[in-house]
Formats: sequence, C-alpha cells, structure tokens
Amino acid sequence: MAAITHTRFPQKRIADDGQFLIDIFDAYERAFKEGSPVSERRLDNYLSILAGFAPEECGMCGQCGLYFLAEADGSVYPCDFYVLDEWEMGNINTMSLARMEKNSASKAFRQVSLRLPEACGRCPYLNLCMGGCRRDREPFCEGLPSNNRFCQSYRMFFDACLPRMVSLTKRVLMTH
Repeated sequence: MAAITHTRFPQKRIADDGQFLIDIFDAYERAFKEGSPVSERRLDNYLSILAGFAPEECGMCGQCGLYFLAEADGSVYPCDFYVLDEWEMGNINTMSLARMEKNSASKAFRQVSLRLPEACGRCPYLNLCMGGCRRDREPFCEGLPSNNRFCQSYRMFFDACLPRMVSLTKRVLMTH
C-alpha cells in the first residue's frame, strides 16, 4: 500500500516551513559564533543527536514515551496530544502510575508510535528525525502511518544546513 501524503500542506507552506527552519538555524549558528549562544529545543536536540546523545524531545526519539497527563477528575493519558477515551490509561485515584505504565493502553500507545512509513526507511535523515511525532504522521490507514506532514520541510532544512550543523556540533563539543 502506498503511503498517505498530506494534501492540506501546499508546496508554498512546505517551502515556508523549510525556510523558517533554515532562518532559525542561521540565527542560532550566528549567536554561537558571536559568543552569545541561545537555546532552541529542536536545534539543541539535533546537535545532541549529531554528537551521539539521545534527544530529550519525545517526537525525536523514534517512539512515544509516557508523560502521564492527568485531568482534574484523575483520568490519566499518555500524552497531551492524546487526551482521548481510547488512550485513557486509568485514574490516579484508583490506580498507581506504575500499574498504568504497564497496562494495555500504555503498551498499545507506545507500540503504535514505532510504525513508520516505508519512505522513512530510505531517508538519509531518519537518524535525525526518527519519523517525527506520531501526531504528525496521522491519519493512520490500516494501521500504517502517513508520511510526516513536515517531511519535505525537514528535508529542505537538512539539505541546506546539515554540513553546518555537523560543524557547529564539533565546535560546541570542543568548548565543553
């Protein structure tokens, strides 16, 4: 089955998003070179990955984690993007977080996030994006995710900036 692609993001939007990432990296790199480094979570994570460390952002790990979002009534969900009946893991008033972490809803939530579109397996940038956040790979069709809606923007960004990102990573490692 062919991967589903998102039609709600026209080419102009893809180019704008990709250029935005390039512009942000330009400013990030410039700030470092001027001796006033800034922190931008996504870029910090990319440099960490390039340095051989695991990213801290869940959408860059290749698998959803569990962040235990609790509602006022005690209902607990695995992620703030999935506060949905189908993903309710339990209620903190009647169940421990340790038990919720091991229940079928939490296992299913993490398992679903492992599936990537076929195109990801052929992508030279998979080690950097890991398919992205699963919410950006919806809708799922017959259990298979769509291509990440930002995939083309990320490719545009990595095509333009990856060599400079590698260089900046080396410079950051030398200063720490």
